[in-house]
Amino acid sequence: MIEISKNRTNDIPFDLEGIGGVPLEMAAGDKVRAKVSKTAGQATPDLELISGANTPNGSTVNLDTSASPPRATVRIAQADAALLRDGPYVIELIFIDDSELTPADAAKSLGMFPADSLPTQGGPITL
Repeated sequence: MIEISKNRTNDIPFDLEGIGGVPLEMAAGDKVRAKVSKTAGQATPDLELISGANTPNGSTVNLDTSASPPRATVRIAQADAALLRDGPYVIELIFIDDSELTPADAAKSLGMFPADSLPTQGGPITL
């Protein structure tokens, strides 16, 4: 179970592997999207992130394509984590394959991962 700490920045690493654990082959233009929802199949995710772009609060998906297998780190910034309600969530990782032509930019599911948004201790958190 992935733990998301409210009011804290959370860096959640994922190894990017395809069927049978084969490392995903990524090319320029490929992206990874993360959707964080209270339930699978939710029409509008509570938080939606994509590599190469940040939310206004700084949440994103960082890619390391030099690693084997490639790695995606889902960064849920402190201000975005604060907006999540306590309790269970699902994180869906999606590979957007820029080289696919039919359909263009095919969205390929890399998995649904259970997560839990947890309250954190109060008090100062600055240096």
